[in-house]
Amino acid sequence: MKKALSILLAVTLMLMTALPAIPVCALAEDTDAQLNASQVSGTDTNQGESGDTPDPDPAQGSTAGGTEPDPGSQDDPAAETGGDASEGQGTGSDGTGTGGDAETGTGSDAGNGTGEGTGEGQGEGSSEGTGEGQGEGTGEGGQPDGGEGGQPDGGDAEPVDWEAVRASEAWYAVSEESVVYGKLDDVIHTALEEYEPLSEDQPLVVNICRDEVLQIKSIRRGDIKFFDFKIDLDALPDCEEMIVSVSENDPDSSDAVDPQDDIEPDPDELTDFYIYLEQKVEPTPEPTPEPSPERELTVQSDLYTPDVWMKEAVTFTLSGLTEDDKYWEYGVVRYGSKGLELVEDGLFTAEDEGEYTLRFVMLDDMGDVVAASDLYTMRIDRTPPVINYIETDGENDYQMTILAEDGLSGLDAFSIDGGETWIEPDDNGDMIYVAQEKTELEAGSVAVRDKAGHITYWPESVTLKRSSWGGGGGGGGDGGSG
Repeated sequence: MKKALSILLAVTLMLMTALPAIPVCALAEDTDAQLNASQVSGTDTNQGESGDTPDPDPAQGSTAGGTEPDPGSQDDPAAETGGDASEGQGTGSDGTGTGGDAETGTGSDAGNGTGEGTGEGQGEGSSEGTGEGQGEGTGEGGQPDGGEGGQPDGGDAEPVDWEAVRASEAWYAVSEESVVYGKLDDVIHTALEEYEPLSEDQPLVVNICRDEVLQIKSIRRGDIKFFDFKIDLDALPDCEEMIVSVSENDPDSSDAVDPQDDIEPDPDELTDFYIYLEQKVEPTPEPTPEPSPERELTVQSDLYTPDVWMKEAVTFTLSGLTEDDKYWEYGVVRYGSKGLELVEDGLFTAEDEGEYTLRFVMLDDMGDVVAASDLYTMRIDRTPPVINYIETDGENDYQMTILAEDGLSGLDAFSIDGGETWIEPDDNGDMIYVAQEKTELEAGSVAVRDKAGHITYWPESVTLKRSSWGGGGGGGGDGGSG
């Protein structure tokens, strides 16, 4: 009975070693598109860049290093002394296996990796697998201490199968040594569950390998900000002029719902997203406006005199527009106060008193200045001077002092003969006149003039006589020749 159990155990172990190993990094098995994690050694996982990648066996899918088992080595597992311990298919993480049962001497390499390994069992047995003693063998393949096959630490890791990666829908780099690829929906859900850290500030780059509408199902609306979708130009070399678009609406469906501007989307709500490629739309450049033709603005005025005070409003006539200049206008700029004013019918009258500067302009239909005039400095005083009082009782005999004022242009001169002749004020600006004898000035004889040319006449008569201050001497009383 014990011998039969030993034989059964040996057969069981041989069947276990004959099964193909499961890739340790495979995240999904799908005949259309697999989601895989592939161990990388010196390969480039950047989107849009391809290095010199080997051409692995397409049947492998994702790989973790080592070689595929050779089923042919197990045709007659009992034909060799010690069973699988001497030579055969083995799975081992460190290449070390047991020789099997103490009586049968049947052994196998134990572990997780796949590969061909030969074990040297210490147990002895017959061709039926019987023997004595505990058998321990070390596999010659698989690990640094066992040879070829086994885990990545047992030899050179197999490079990424880029043909399989770029035949999938999408992929992202886990690190410098591995990538995850497969259906976009699986790739995104795997990243949300396993990739750390996911951040809006540094989103995970997900490379798109299909020019078709791809779907991500049932994720939080706010999670889409963790990903930056880019086109893998090695997989889609003809899509350089395209961009990746992300939408909650299926672009192939006519049932798209426009978001309501007044409702803030809930970032925690579960929703589907559609990822697809669109042609780049270059922003339409603003057309460069054609420069307006050079125009000449003509300004005419009969009353304007530069650098002179004028006592009347001054009218300017503007010309230069033609019948083809629809919506063009004349304008005037008054510096320091009112800014730009439109001028109707090409006529502008400067009526405001005081000193200010004008410039006339021509405006096109866009409101741009296409022509401008010289500067016109206006000095307008439309108000005559005022005579407040005439004093005749001064320090000197026969003296008259005119007290007058002008608020704009200023006083210019005075007259005692009704304006036939004019006398300038003294250095102090005083208007003082001294006669040689008693003088009677008729009403309207005394007048003052401002610098704008306005004249004001004193409406009363004026008598110039001896001063009551007691000076003067000679002439005596009111008699004589006066």
